[in-house]
Amino acid sequence: MLGIIWMLLFFIVLAISLGGVVHWLWRKQIKRVETQLQVLSNELKLEYSPTPKNRLGIHNGYPELTGKIGEQEVRLGMYSDGNGRFRRIFTYINFSCDNPHNYTFHIFREDFLAKLGKFFGQQDIEINVETFDDYFILRGNNPKYVTALLDAGMRTHFRDIHILMDGDYKLFEVDLSYTELCQIDCDIEVDRFKKIIEVGVALAQRINEVSPVKYELPE
Repeated sequence: MLGIIWMLLFFIVLAISLGGVVHWLWRKQIKRVETQLQVLSNELKLEYSPTPKNRLGIHNGYPELTGKIGEQEVRLGMYSDGNGRFRRIFTYINFSCDNPHNYTFHIFREDFLAKLGKFFGQQDIEINVETFDDYFILRGNNPKYVTALLDAGMRTHFRDIHILMDGDYKLFEVDLSYTELCQIDCDIEVDRFKKIIEVGVALAQRINEVSPVKYELPE
């Protein structure tokens, strides 16, 4: 009987110890993210909000950046999906924009899975610019709007970040967002996301320019 009790105590202590190690590793990772987001905040002149804590002082959420770049409202944050070892952490950026006709737009880099989808007949929009259509998947509720949105200037912006763009930009209602499965936890990620944000600001401004126009759907 005594042996069973000692064994139970051993497993309880082991579980507590493992939980402590996991929390320590998680806190260390959050500190890295906080440090890099403060760097990004200083470079882009955005307001930094630290990781919120609950009443017990335990971190509950993620840090974020908010503010304006030029005239463009920008918000950068993080969220998690799943639990335990299946938890995935995403970084998102929101850009406010005008969209009176409720156009939708979605762009992401063409990878193997996207090519496979094309092969099996998955529909996407093409703007008849071979050097662009071959590298990106485009979707939306109005092909004419998507073509107008992606003028020569915007196409250049996207080609410049083609190899850096591991997430996707989406326009829905009055929100343009960029979402990616990653954490900004090193200098390389800071530099990469500065370019991702720069293109997002340019895209939001372009949306403001072309969205007031009513584009008729093709017959």
